[in-house]
Amino acid sequence: RTRNVRNRSDLIQWENITPDPPLSYWMSDLAIDEENPDRIWVVYNTLSPEKIMEFDGKQWANISGNLTELNCGLSSVTHLKGTKKGLFAGTLYGVYYLKDDTSQWLLYKPGLPNNVPLGLKINYTTNTLLTGLDGRGLWETSLPPDYENPDKYKKIDETLRIYPNPVVDKFEVWSELFEDDTGPINHGLLRVYNSFGEVMAEFTLTGFTNSYTFSCKNWPGGIYFAVLIFDGKMKETAKIIVR
Repeated sequence: RTRNVRNRSDLIQWENITPDPPLSYWMSDLAIDEENPDRIWVVYNTLSPEKIMEFDGKQWANISGNLTELNCGLSSVTHLKGTKKGLFAGTLYGVYYLKDDTSQWLLYKPGLPNNVPLGLKINYTTNTLLTGLDGRGLWETSLPPDYENPDKYKKIDETLRIYPNPVVDKFEVWSELFEDDTGPINHGLLRVYNSFGEVMAEFTLTGFTNSYTFSCKNWPGGIYFAVLIFDGKMKETAKIIVR
């Protein structure tokens, strides 16, 4: 990997992050966490137990689990944005899904022909998963029904601020919108959602402060969203990354 890809080609520096010991299998695809580029998944076209490996920024781990029972390798992989470990993996026998914070791979919506998926792509505009099958064209299906697209909470402007961000155990939300021309606003809500749309914390605006502090000590790592609501309508949002 490289962290200075925008430099001149002769100045780009590469770091070797190959699994140790190196795996002598055909690497067929990889996926990168859009919110944390240090997290990488690599799939191999092999019958060996190391079908999919996860890199957390420091070391590799085999997360193949029950995929080792399949008499085939993996051809493709993609990561579900906004989740810690939501993954789709393409095999000769269909697409398998690893739900966030689980270890059991499940066949995702049986019915695909037994052809190798040459790629997996997620369309977040339509909330669909697409794959191209060797000799059988393009196939499409919906994403899991409990998945909440994090792009639903796009930031409107820069007046809702989070500090620090990324966070570990607590963070502060500040906004000029907590006051108007007549003084402090004492109506409205400030909520924090996880990437599945669940409310993690909530403050009713008191009108006495421009900032509110949230504790996230026991929250799972991932992406969250601070949402400012007035009269039942979302006024502004900001993304929060919890380590």
